[in-house]
Amino acid sequence: MSHRPKLEIYKLRLIKKEEGGSETFRNLFRSKLDYSKIKGTIAQEDIFKVYHGDFVKKINKDSYTESKAKKKGFTLAYDEDKGKKTSKICSPISSVMILDGLLEGGKYGLKRSLGKILSTTEKSPIHTDNIVNDRYYFLIYTPLDSSYGYLFIQSYSEVKISDVFKKYIQKYFSYGKDIKCEVEIFVPKKIKDEYLDGAVLKKVIFTTDWHVDPTFQGQIKGKDFELSVKIEITDKSKKKSESKDWGKAVSDMFSGKFSFGKKEKTLNSFNRKVVKIENHGREHPIVLDDMEVQPVIYLDDQGIKVADDGTPDFGRIESYCRQLLKDLSNEIDPSNAVQEL
Repeated sequence: MSHRPKLEIYKLRLIKKEEGGSETFRNLFRSKLDYSKIKGTIAQEDIFKVYHGDFVKKINKDSYTESKAKKKGFTLAYDEDKGKKTSKICSPISSVMILDGLLEGGKYGLKRSLGKILSTTEKSPIHTDNIVNDRYYFLIYTPLDSSYGYLFIQSYSEVKISDVFKKYIQKYFSYGKDIKCEVEIFVPKKIKDEYLDGAVLKKVIFTTDWHVDPTFQGQIKGKDFELSVKIEITDKSKKKSESKDWGKAVSDMFSGKFSFGKKEKTLNSFNRKVVKIENHGREHPIVLDDMEVQPVIYLDDQGIKVADDGTPDFGRIESYCRQLLKDLSNEIDPSNAVQEL
């Protein structure tokens, strides 16, 4: 399946810019949201309603929220029935600080044409200001009295908007010169254990852009070219390394060196390092970040069905993500466990 839905999870952390200490979502919202229409005591559901309205207003515009650098854009997804548009986002009436729903977005900037399988003569242009849309589920959890939150964003094996949406979220949960939001990838222990149980090491791939002047024969000048190196180490042994032995095996590989001419580079210093494992007959990529295992969460592996047209069951994705959120919240802050949903 080339259009496999997958899930990325990020941990959000609010920081006071000047002091460097932690800040809470309650104080962030108090600074940037308008509570003037709330009468009496401000309850958590009141805060969520104001936050929900502000969030929707900022991305529910006539034009897409875009990244010119990435040439991608996104907006809220809508269903239309008899001229009536219905937003695909959660209700603002909630006492739990979970905001989720569907986005629409994709890439633009490429001049292409739209054809039909059964007719080579029927074509319509796709202009550079046309966005080819997919739908993506997202979930944001912002517990008021914590400095930590979560962002779940679904993507596909071929396309994603998570890179631009993540940047938008980082900016949204910042406030002027006072509060900034750090975003880092997060993989729950539950997911790591699922991937590692019974898995064997298949290969390790190292990729880098190496700034060294290659030496060529003839009149070609090496300084006019940039060297890119990809090294793939495959385990061909009959008894492949199991997960308990990965640390030693991968560590030994990282200590290796690659030489080009008189220059050499340690594999550990390569820009990108990917481990590929095999589990139950399927190959899974794992990104290594400071030797932390970061498996890719493919949603079809989690029992979520995908229609023949490539559309995943978004209702099941929502249920899966909300349950996963409850399971993982204790990993960071046991006192901040997610309430019953």
